Amino acid sequence: MELHSSRNGVRRVPWDEFLTGVKRTSRQPDELIVAAVLPDEIPRRQAFGKIGVRNAMVISMVSACVMRFDDGRTTVALGAVGPTPIRARRAEAMISQEAAPGEAALAEFSRLVSEEVRPITDHRGTEAYRRHASGVLARRLLERCLAA
Repeated sequence: MELHSSRNGVRRVPWDEFLTGVKRTSRQPDELIVAAVLPDEIPRRQAFGKIGVRNAMVISMVSACVMRFDDGRTTVALGAVGPTPIRARRAEAMISQEAAPGEAALAEFSRLVSEEVRPITDHRGTEAYRRHASGVLARRLLERCLAA
């Protein structure tokens, strides 16, 4: 959540509504971002990864962050596979129902993540590769969370 302030007052903007497109945000011309508000609960099991040409600071082909709460709730956010960061909500809902995900559940999770992204083909990679890589990366990150 972000707080935007202007002469008209303060406006709260959820994270998933802040980025509206390529190089575009929901911030109005007369507003300043005055705070970034983190959730009250952040799980101890979380993992981030990216796939890129090099491990150095370059634009990635795919990036992902997976968080697994103690009650099983799982969140998945992906970058570089759509015009804005994407939450894989169908994959989240499915895997959150699994107390101890087995091979079949992990494979379905990966498939759902791959379906939910909206990548393009550009100089960094093809649409097909980025779609496949999204599912593979999200699954690997979830497996790290489950092992922690």
